[in-house]
Amino acid sequence: MSVAFDPPSAVPASNTRSATGASLRTRFFVLFTLILLLVGALTWLAYRSAVDRLIGGLGIEYAQRQAAYERERIRAPMLREIALAQQLADSPAVLAWASDESDPAKRAAGLAELDSARRAFRDGSFFLINDGSLDYYFNDRDGHFTGQERRYRLDARNAADAWYFRMRESSAPFQINVNHDEALRVTKVWINVPLRQGGQWRGLVGTGVDLTEFINRFVDSGDASVGNLIINASGAVQAARDQSRIAFGSAAGAASRASDTIFAAMRDDASRSRLREALRRATAQPDEVRTLTVATQDGPRLLGIAYLPEMQWFVISAVRVEAIAGNARFVPILAIFAAALLLGLSLVAWLLETRVLRRVARLAGATRAFASGQEHEALRDINDDAGRTDDELGRLAGDFAAMARTVGDTLANLESRVAQRTAALADANQALAAERDAMRASLRYARALQHGVLPSPAALRRTLGDWMLHWQPLDEVGGDFFFVVESAGCRYVGIADCTGHGVPGALTSLVAYEVVRRELRAAGRDVPLADTVARIDSALRDVLNPADAPDDAPDHGVAIAVCRLGTVAPVADGDAGQAEFCGYGIDCHVLRPDGGLDIVDGARGGLGYRRRRPTPPAVHAFDVATDDRLYLCSDGILDQPGGERGFGFGRTRFAAWLQSQAHRPFAVQPDALTEALAAYAAQRGARQRDDQVVLGFFALPRGVAHAAASEGPSPMDRP
Repeated sequence: MSVAFDPPSAVPASNTRSATGASLRTRFFVLFTLILLLVGALTWLAYRSAVDRLIGGLGIEYAQRQAAYERERIRAPMLREIALAQQLADSPAVLAWASDESDPAKRAAGLAELDSARRAFRDGSFFLINDGSLDYYFNDRDGHFTGQERRYRLDARNAADAWYFRMRESSAPFQINVNHDEALRVTKVWINVPLRQGGQWRGLVGTGVDLTEFINRFVDSGDASVGNLIINASGAVQAARDQSRIAFGSAAGAASRASDTIFAAMRDDASRSRLREALRRATAQPDEVRTLTVATQDGPRLLGIAYLPEMQWFVISAVRVEAIAGNARFVPILAIFAAALLLGLSLVAWLLETRVLRRVARLAGATRAFASGQEHEALRDINDDAGRTDDELGRLAGDFAAMARTVGDTLANLESRVAQRTAALADANQALAAERDAMRASLRYARALQHGVLPSPAALRRTLGDWMLHWQPLDEVGGDFFFVVESAGCRYVGIADCTGHGVPGALTSLVAYEVVRRELRAAGRDVPLADTVARIDSALRDVLNPADAPDDAPDHGVAIAVCRLGTVAPVADGDAGQAEFCGYGIDCHVLRPDGGLDIVDGARGGLGYRRRRPTPPAVHAFDVATDDRLYLCSDGILDQPGGERGFGFGRTRFAAWLQSQAHRPFAVQPDALTEALAAYAAQRGARQRDDQVVLGFFALPRGVAHAAASEGPSPMDRP
C-alpha cells in the first residue's frame, strides 16, 4: 500500500498530527475495508478451487490406490494358480497319458498326478481334456467324482464346446475364461493350459475358481462408494458384483453382447472414447495406474484402471468421489479460516497504525527534507527512531543518516572510478589478445618445423612409389610421426605414437624420430630386425628417460611399428617377396587385392619407457606380392569416439574400412578415411581426442606407372 506524506518541517508543528495522522488513518481504514472485502472474495474463490482440487486429488489417489490394491489382490493368487496349472501341464505322467489314453497304467499315473495337483489348487478341482478322444475329466474339492473322473465327451458340433476348438487354434501359453459348464453345473473362472508334446497339441489341463468365491474374494471391496470389476482387452466384463453383466466365455472367443461390455455402462460416446484411450495407454504402460472421470448411467464416476499383463485383464475401480470427500466436510474449516482472517487483519491494522505508519511518516518527511537539500533537518527528524529502537525501522533510520554522509562522496568519485576500471580492463584484454596471437604464431612455427623434419611427399614417393598418408595431430603439432629409411639395400617404413600430444608430444616425436632414423640407417642388411629394434629401445631410453632422472619425472615412451622390405629395386607385377614386421602397441594390416585382410599383431607396451621394459622384440616375416598393401595405424584412429553409443572407432570397423578400399587408389583413401571418421564422430557430436596417423604402401617396390597414381595432394601439404 503506497501513501503520500507531508514532511513535518513543511507545516507548523501544531498541524502535524491532523495533516498526517488523521488523513492516513482514514485512508488506511478505507483501504482496509476494501482489502477485507477483496480478500474475502478471493478467499472464497481460493477455498472453492482448493477444495475442488483437494477432493479431486483425494479421489484420484483413492482410485489409484484402490485399483492397485485390487490388482495385487488378484495377481498373486491367480499367478500361483497359473503356475501350478502350467507345472501340471509339464508333468511327464500327464503328457504320457495324453499321448496314449488307452494305456491303463498311463491312465492311472496321469489321474494320480491330477489328483495330487488338485489338493494344491485353491479351488481343489482339476480338469483335463484329451485331444485324442475329446473326453473331459473333472474332479472337485470333495472328490465327488473319484473313480469317475470322466464326465462327458466334447462335440465339435455343440456350441457349448466351441471354446475348446477355438483354444486349440491359439498359441497362447494359457487362457483365463469365465464360463458356465452346463454338464458340470458349475460357473468358474477357468484357467486353461495347453498340453503340448514335441510341439503337438495333446489337449488341455487346468483348474477353476468358483465365480461367486472369486467375486467375494477379489471383486467385492466392501465399500459402497467403490465398485470393482474386471474386463478383458475388448471391454467384456469378466467379473462384477452383478453377475448378469458378465460376458461368459468371451475369453475363449465366444461372442459377447454389447450390454456385457463396460462401454455399455457409459452415458456418452466421449466417455467411451476416453475410456478406450485409457485402456490403450494402460496396456502400453502396465506398471502405471491410470485414472479418468467418465459419465456413466449411474452418474459421474472416477475410474482407477490397473492392467494385469499376465492375464490381459484390466482391474477397474469405479469411485463415487462425493461419497468419499464431499464439500460439507470442509465447511468448519472455512468458518475457522474466515474468523482467523478477520481477527488477523484487525490485529495487523492496529499494529500497522501504532508501530509502523507513524514512524514511516517521520522517515518519509526526512527523505523529502534530504531531497530538498535540508540535510540537518532530515537528520534531526529521524534521530529519535535511529537511537531509540533496534528494529528494522530504527536501523533504516540509522542507515539513512550514514547514507546521507556518503552519497555526496560516492557521486563525486563515481565517474573517475569507472574510467579507471574501464582502462584497466581494456589493457588486460589487449595483453590477453597479444599472448593469444603469440601462442598461435608459435604453434604455427612449431608445425612448420615438424613438417620440415618428417619425410616430405617427394621422399615418400621416392622410397615407396605409391602410398597414402592420413596424418592429423590433435593440435597444431602432435606426438605421432612416420618414417621411411633406405639402408643397405632395404627399405624401413613405419609409424610411431609418442607419449602425450600437442607441444610436449611434438618435442618428444622430434627426438624419437631422429633416434629411430639414426638406428635404422646404421642397421646393416644382415643385422636382424629384432636387434635393430632393441637398439632403438635402448637409445630412446637414454634420451627420453636418462638414468639420472628423478623418480617423479614423467615416464616417456613410444608405441612403434617397423616394416623392413627386403628390396628397393622395382619388381614386376605378379612377383613375390618377403616382408618383416616388428611392432609395439601397433598392428600391421596386410590387404590383399581380392579384399582379404591379414592382421599381424604387435606386442603390448612400447619402447623407451623407464618403468615398463618391453618384451624381447618379436619379428614376424610373411610372404607378400606386388599388389599387396600394408597399412600401419596409430591408436588415435581406433580410439576416436562416436557412433550411437560413443564407443571408439575400433579395430573391427577400421578393418572393414580397409577392405572397402581394396580396389581404390591410394590417392583417394586419405579423404575417404577422413570422411568415415567425421561421419562416425558426428553421430555423438564427438571431437578428435588424440593424434592420428595411418600410413599405407605397397609391400614391394612399384614401377613409375604405379607411382603416378599418388601425384595428388598429400596430407603433408594441407594447412
